[in-house]
Amino acid sequence: MSTNYVLLIALLFTFFACSTPEPKDELTLMEESFYQQPDKEKGQALVAAFETKLDTMQGEPSEKINLLSKTATIYFRMGANEGLQANYARLLNEFKDQPIATKASQNILDTLLHSITDPTTQRLVPNVAKQYIALTELYAKAKPDAPESPEQLYKAGEIARSIGAYQQALGIYATIEGYFPQYEKAPKALFMQGFTYAEDLGDEEKARELYEAFIAKYPNDDFVDDAQILLETLGKTDEEIFQQLENQ
Repeated sequence: MSTNYVLLIALLFTFFACSTPEPKDELTLMEESFYQQPDKEKGQALVAAFETKLDTMQGEPSEKINLLSKTATIYFRMGANEGLQANYARLLNEFKDQPIATKASQNILDTLLHSITDPTTQRLVPNVAKQYIALTELYAKAKPDAPESPEQLYKAGEIARSIGAYQQALGIYATIEGYFPQYEKAPKALFMQGFTYAEDLGDEEKARELYEAFIAKYPNDDFVDDAQILLETLGKTDEEIFQQLENQ
């Protein structure tokens, strides 16, 4: 082995041995502390620091987008719904033409979906479900032309029904059918309004009106046969339905 090579190795070893990692800034340390041991006091101090920095931040939009996303996520981890929604709305409305903001807002929705089911009971966590619904509505309002908007709204409608928020589900289905007519599940959104009135709210008159509207508006839809059967069985007991099927 040559003397020059040995010297080079020695110099490199000395360089790396003497190098010290760059110290972390205060915000990074606060963030790490919160995630290592979350509590309300740490969370409040962290979002206050984030929001102070947001108010004075200059430079690349990506930096502000990243900080808004972090702030919204911390509010979610704290269960602070108003803060989550306010920062999510800022992310969408102040940077609606920035692809990085769209990606950040989608990541927040994914975070909620990941937390929406209790791992022990496998049931939906009501507060997380409500926040997911609220954020999908904010997203659709800010980005009505985005193809993912009606899809996310439809999922939100299903979640609303699952937690018993039937009126909210009806409102979401009506929004989809009325404002996103080109969406492939727009016909089903009208069908689901009738189904929700019939099965969840027991309002047979309203269900009949909506089933008939669905059949008239979408006569070739795959759910037309289901709607006709449900119309024929509205208000009948299981015994009456069974007797009707036997007589056919």
